[in-house]
Amino acid sequence: MSGPSELTQFTGWAATAAGAPLERFSYDPGPLGDEEVEVAVEYCGVCHSDQSLIDNDWGISQFPFIPGHEVVGKIVRVGTQVRGLEVGQRVGIGWYKDSCMHCSLATGSVGRPSVPHVGRKKLIRGHVIGNGPQ
Repeated sequence: MSGPSELTQFTGWAATAAGAPLERFSYDPGPLGDEEVEVAVEYCGVCHSDQSLIDNDWGISQFPFIPGHEVVGKIVRVGTQVRGLEVGQRVGIGWYKDSCMHCSLATGSVGRPSVPHVGRKKLIRGHVIGNGPQ
């Protein structure tokens, strides 16, 4: 792995129950996996689907829940098996967090935009920098 030393706590804004207001929340992300990338989150979108998960409209939410996707940030650490990404690189992360990043479907070489593989290995994890909502 490369980059700064491993954080022991990540901090975000979480709903602790369905419909609850967001509260500052810290947690231990565990060790960075060989195929994972850690991203310092600089910007993050929150949309209607996030609100639906906060309110548990679909009956699938697990709490505490940190909403947000469509993230922009910089890679601060990479696992030993990560290829094609490097520390300091600015990245954008969409709704999906899982992708092999190597096959033709994931790279877009099949003549259509890249499509992450849902349900494979977690590749990207993030931490918030700054103070969040004021």
